[in-house]
Parts: sequence; C-alpha cells; structure tokens
Amino acid sequence: MSAPGPHVFLLVIRLDDRFTNEEKKTVQWIQENFGEDAAHYTIILFTRGDQLETSIEDFLNKNKQINELVEQCKGRYHVFDKDKNRAQVTELLEKIDRMVMENGGQHYTNEMYRDAQIKIREEEKKRREEEERKWKAGVKKIRQEEKDMLKKKVKKAALVGAAAVGGAAAIAGGAALVATGAVVVPALFLIGGVAVSGGAGGKMIADKIKDFRNKRKTSATGVYSGEDGEGGLCPWLLT
Repeated sequence: MSAPGPHVFLLVIRLDDRFTNEEKKTVQWIQENFGEDAAHYTIILFTRGDQLETSIEDFLNKNKQINELVEQCKGRYHVFDKDKNRAQVTELLEKIDRMVMENGGQHYTNEMYRDAQIKIREEEKKRREEEERKWKAGVKKIRQEEKDMLKKKVKKAALVGAAAVGGAAAIAGGAALVATGAVVVPALFLIGGVAVSGGAGGKMIADKIKDFRNKRKTSATGVYSGEDGEGGLCPWLLT
C-alpha cells in the first residue's frame, strides 16, 4: 500500500441492481484484509440514486441487509445520481474530511495495515494449528478404535480356538476309552509289548497270548502243541 495510506475506503453500490451476497461481504473482506480499524475509514457510495422511487432513508429502512452494511460503516454513506453534479462530489469530499477529523485527523496508515496483516497471520496460524490438532485427534481416535477392534477379534479367535481344542480332546478321550458295565477301561493296553484292543475279547486274547508264551512251545515256524497234544500253526499268527 502506497504511503501515507488512504484517507477513505469507498464501497460503491448501485441502487438499480440487486444487492448481492458478494456486496454484503465486502465490508467483512475489507476488515479481514485491512483490520477492524478499516471500518472507521469506510464510506458507502450509492450510485443511481435518481432511480429510487423513495428517499434513501426509506430505502435503507426497508432493506435490512443494506442497512446492516451501512451500520458496519458507522452509518456513513453518500448518494450519487446517474448524472452526478459538482455539488454531490463536493458533499462527498466534505463527508470524507469529517470522517478524518472523527478519526483524530489521521488517515489509514501503513502501520495500521502492517498491524492488521500481523493479526491476520496470527489468526491464520491459530486456525491451522486448531485444524491440525483436530486432525491428529481424529487420527488417534481412529487408530484406537482399530486397536480395540483387533483386540476383540483376537480374543474371539482365542475363545473359538480353545473351544475347538476342548472338543477335540473330548472326542479323543471318547475314542480312547470304552465302557464295560459301569467301569471305564482303556480301549488299548499293552501286554508283553503287544497292543490289544479292550473289552472281553481283548482280555481273552491277552490270556491266550500269556498262556502261549508260558508254555514256550512255539517253534521257529510257528508250530506248537496245545493242551490236547495236537500240533499246528499258532492261530494268532494266521491273522
């Protein structure tokens, strides 16, 4: 901004056009870029005033948005007709002089502008830091939720695995044990290093093997003589 700085910010609005949101935000834009003090140096200049069918005061009273804009500029405004005359220009200059006097005889300075820019940068920095803080908090929350979900899945999988192992053990136990009456005995047992299936049949076979070994009549070819003196092949070797 050129030195020594502007005496006034003129916000020009045509009265024969529709008042837009962009025009409504103009004062806010001036304050955001030049600081809040800029509003003390702003005058709204209405053009095409001769197009109004009523006075400017009645027009402002009936148009809330434009009236609010004037209030943001401390109530300062001026009207030019389509064919503006010298008197209207002179009156505008007089309003500018009065405004300067109300501001202590000072215009909007470069120092004010620099202060405004510093404040704007600080606010922008705070805004970015706040956005970054919220972003990090969101990421942290998502990661924690993922960890909690993973823990639940692992715990569920462990419970399912334990149930499966327990079921397998029960099945193995059922296969390894047989019931004989009210007594549960192993399905397989060892006699002289030979695995024999349990039950009455298993006991009989075991007894036969024991008797056979005690008599020691087994030949190298499997021929033996039983209690009746008859020889033959060991019937248990035929299987």
